[in-house]
Amino acid sequence: MHRFTRREMVAAATLLFSCGAVLAQSSPPQEVAVLLRQGAEAMQAGNAAEAETSYRKATEAAPDFAPGWLDLGLAQLKEGKLVDATGSIRHALTLDPSVHGARLFLGIAEYQTQHVAAAVADLEQAQQEDPNNVQVLMWLGIVEMDSGHPEKATAPLDHAAELAPNDVGILDYRVQAHMAVARQSYTKLYQLDPGSW
Repeated sequence: MHRFTRREMVAAATLLFSCGAVLAQSSPPQEVAVLLRQGAEAMQAGNAAEAETSYRKATEAAPDFAPGWLDLGLAQLKEGKLVDATGSIRHALTLDPSVHGARLFLGIAEYQTQHVAAAVADLEQAQQEDPNNVQVLMWLGIVEMDSGHPEKATAPLDHAAELAPNDVGILDYRVQAHMAVARQSYTKLYQLDPGSW
């Protein structure tokens, strides 16, 4: 299983806290709205287990409400329950393929469980749906780099850097990707023409 680097954990935690509540997407029944609000408050307080309990009750009360399943998946992702998180987020997408943020978080969960091809596919779809989402671009770059394809990481990281030019994390990943591509190019150049050095 891939272990998050410290920087990836900070990025994921920031993203989870910023997307903890999906109440604004649609209007759930009042009982469900209360449970979702309680879950969001628990997530913001750093209590993912309590949030999971509230979100699970919300999905039981409104099993067809996709944002409730997404929120449940986010709590499970925060807790490190990656298989459960993947299942909950996929279920949200089954109920509503347009549920905001689901493809991004599914890609992160799949990356964590080393399902890299699936992670790339979901992150690419998230990028198609929201081409200027800095988080999607950054995570696509991270996954491509970690899977040994820095040449595929440069474009999304370059785009992310254009959109967020002062984001130190994105700039660092961008530098890493370009340096890895340069190393690959130098290695190939040496193989083709050792005298070129």
